[in-house]
Amino acid sequence: MYRLYHLLFLVELNIFLIVAHLYALFTGQKNQKGSVRKILALPYYPLNYAGGHSRIGDWKPYFEKAGIQYDVHWASTSEAFLNELDKGSRLQNYLFYHQLMFRRFKVIFRLQQYDTIWIQRAFVPFYPFTDAYFEPILRKINNRIIVDYYDADYCSNYKLTLNTAKSAYKVTVAGPYLVNFFAEKGIKTSFVRFAMNYREYKLHGHKSDDKIVLGWMGSPANFKNVLDIENELLKIENQFPQIEFHFICREVPDLKLKRYKNYKWGDPGFDYHKAIANFDIGLAPMIHATERDKAKTAFKTLEYMASGLAFMTSPWGISDQLKDNENCLFANTKEEWELKLSILVRDKVLRQKLGQNARKTLEQYHSYDNVFESLQQALTH
Repeated sequence: MYRLYHLLFLVELNIFLIVAHLYALFTGQKNQKGSVRKILALPYYPLNYAGGHSRIGDWKPYFEKAGIQYDVHWASTSEAFLNELDKGSRLQNYLFYHQLMFRRFKVIFRLQQYDTIWIQRAFVPFYPFTDAYFEPILRKINNRIIVDYYDADYCSNYKLTLNTAKSAYKVTVAGPYLVNFFAEKGIKTSFVRFAMNYREYKLHGHKSDDKIVLGWMGSPANFKNVLDIENELLKIENQFPQIEFHFICREVPDLKLKRYKNYKWGDPGFDYHKAIANFDIGLAPMIHATERDKAKTAFKTLEYMASGLAFMTSPWGISDQLKDNENCLFANTKEEWELKLSILVRDKVLRQKLGQNARKTLEQYHSYDNVFESLQQALTH
């Protein structure tokens, strides 16, 4: 049955590609001349997913204030993604892909209305295409196709990512590592830091030292990073009786730790921002320095910064404005994780300093207000 649905999808794909080719052939290419007045933004992630909003979808009021029309076209919703793709049957998967591709296919006939098309990762999200099918066609219709990456998407499909990027007018990226990655391949690249609405986050209130919470949040797939330093965390737990661990994750495996709590986004009365602000020390381990970890922009550390938290992180895949012992602590090895965590647990003054400096760094370098200028420059030049 899966092969049947896959075949149906491929038939649809080829029909859409043929129509798109014909449309590009008969309409010709729009070449941008003069100032950019209209931008079409196409998020990869669903409506109500932070990765789509923070990076792409939430810029509308800023562009409109600058006199630029900024239209956002969402390809899916979070409900459909979770119920039809993530947890759905094969038939529901197919229907999700069908609806998503059809919504994006209709966009093709609007491309010439805009001066710039800003695409997050890929024109048609989620389906594991083997190559860039649509993007070269889009460039024949509108010359200013700009593709955005804030992660190492090439790790899962190198050919797709590189051919998509090469077919674009330029790419925008969220970190210096990705700037180097694409620039080395001769692809025009603009660096636009990840921005976030830090005002949504509750500031950490410096509590007494009777209980010190070490916290982490993320997906079950990324919980392996916590497991990598579990033995070191266990030593910290044994050394400091006031320590408690809080994890925000859909599913946590059995741990050696004794004093830990796990929270889920769907728990009754659960307040995500309050839960983070309740941490005293944030954890962001990435021990192995894989290509994906080095190229990412760790949203986790940005959330710690927004909450004014002291935190420890591996020194890669993070904001280029983080500095060891100034607004966070770096740990390169498991031994450093144990050593520096013990220092941070003991030193409340250090925690306060790091947390306050982290918040100031976020406001200065990762707020919407301060990132907008570089984004506008990237999309209009």
